[in-house]
Amino acid sequence: MVPGAHHYSAHGLFHHNSPDLPHFSRSLWKEFQRWCPWDMVVPSDRHMGDLIWDPVKPFDVVFENNTYIHCLGVKNAGSLEGPNINWAHFDEARHYGDRSAIVVLDGRIRIPGPKGEPPQMWFTTTPLMHWLFDFFGPVKAVCLDCHASWKGVDGIEVQTGEPLVCKRCGSPNLKIEDDLFHFKRDSRVVRLSTRGNEPNTMDGFAEKRGQSLTPKEGEVLLLGKWGEISEGQPFLPYILWWDQCREELPPLGRDEPLIVSMDAATGRQFNVSDCFALVGITRHPDPSRAEDSVAVRFSHVWQAQTGGKIDFRGTKEEPGPERVLLRMCGYELEDDGSLSFHPEIRYHVIIVVVDPTELNDMIQRLTNANVCAFEELGQTHERYEADRQLLNLITQRRIAHDGDPELRMHVMAADRRLDSSDKRMRIVKRTSSSRIDLAVAVSMGSYVALRYNL
Repeated sequence: MVPGAHHYSAHGLFHHNSPDLPHFSRSLWKEFQRWCPWDMVVPSDRHMGDLIWDPVKPFDVVFENNTYIHCLGVKNAGSLEGPNINWAHFDEARHYGDRSAIVVLDGRIRIPGPKGEPPQMWFTTTPLMHWLFDFFGPVKAVCLDCHASWKGVDGIEVQTGEPLVCKRCGSPNLKIEDDLFHFKRDSRVVRLSTRGNEPNTMDGFAEKRGQSLTPKEGEVLLLGKWGEISEGQPFLPYILWWDQCREELPPLGRDEPLIVSMDAATGRQFNVSDCFALVGITRHPDPSRAEDSVAVRFSHVWQAQTGGKIDFRGTKEEPGPERVLLRMCGYELEDDGSLSFHPEIRYHVIIVVVDPTELNDMIQRLTNANVCAFEELGQTHERYEADRQLLNLITQRRIAHDGDPELRMHVMAADRRLDSSDKRMRIVKRTSSSRIDLAVAVSMGSYVALRYNL
């Protein structure tokens, strides 16, 4: 269990929260009944201390010193709005679907205690790889001395008041690449192992508990390490499958039929942005494998900083995705916005596959200029088919790539989500800050490349 206590500078009102009221009633509330000093509660509320009393709706426990605790289950983040509070405790936050609860609570704990105690918010939960990891996981950073890169579960653990240094060389000279760094810097994560809790359980409980768990489940449930267990499944259970598809590929020929795939984002105001991903897919260059196999011939990604926007056009020296696509189709964007045709730099772009959500303007302009043909891939049925097909291509080694590390990282960060029938699969993010856009672009491009008779 990983309780994270987020400390602030903020009296009188408190919150006990759980994912829903039944969970709160059988878990957190029963513990509170055991240790609450009921003689300090106003007489009219002391009946709540009887273990046979269970709540049926949100309620308050009022104390003799004119303070109270508000207890509720969190069905939606909006139910947390309104009060000004000293502290909030959210139990088993892993069962809450998104970050909205923490965003609302973060704005409510803003009153200091009677002795100036800073307000606090804490979570007691199993450390799963979703929004909790975004807020309380290690910091993403690059060492400017030894150039080591620390990301994901390999990031640098941060604790309030402790120095942040490179795990390889010990240097504090770090470039922080984490939009939630200041939140993490103001937080403390405490790991409690099951073995450490054995004085409160039966002898040997940790060992007996481990008998029914896989090694990965043991790391999460017994040791309190960040990881994936039954709540979510990685898109690829073993990244080795992707690595085994690496091949030495010949340079892309000017006349090879090429599918360009784009998965686009513009930027976000308050959180880390998604990427704009662009990949090129062909049939496998080996004629004996071209009938049922594809190859990733290039990939590129752009990402805006928090509060910024991705410049689709960019400059001639630092081209954005639109200018890169124009050049592949044999066009140069001039300073006055006009297009000049240069057939000597053109590739044989058959189709540009897109999710049109962020691209309608660009699609319209390039279509009107007869630059290329666009195909919109449906983001429901067709995406399910494409993502399932990509998994098959990888496991059957019918996709080749050159080992690009950025593309590999996006594949590693992808989870799979099944529909209600448990048959159709969709690539989704592991956490809200996970970058999977290149993996999605490869999925869409491969699907169309195999559908056309190239």
